[in-house]
Amino acid sequence: MAVTHKIYEANVLFGVAVNSAASIQAPVRTGGQLQALLSIVFSAVAVEAFLNEAAAMAVSFAEYGGEPPEVAVFAKSMVKAEEAHKSLESKLSLA
Repeated sequence: MAVTHKIYEANVLFGVAVNSAASIQAPVRTGGQLQALLSIVFSAVAVEAFLNEAAAMAVSFAEYGGEPPEVAVFAKSMVKAEEAHKSLESKLSLA
């Protein structure tokens, strides 16, 4: 069976980060808070997911006429960065 729909998850991952941060009950600068760690990790994962999803959308849109040339350049650059296993920081700077 062919997959016909793409599910975008960056917003879900970011929601986990926000909810984790909101559930921290300790005073500021108190260590040992698992929710703080979850918030940081899921924030980074959400950023990477967003970049990957944006690149996938740009690849799809670049195939259609009428899109600005920047869309194709972004798509090509991000695909190359992913293939080269560039770091998240590098891909974020590139984007």
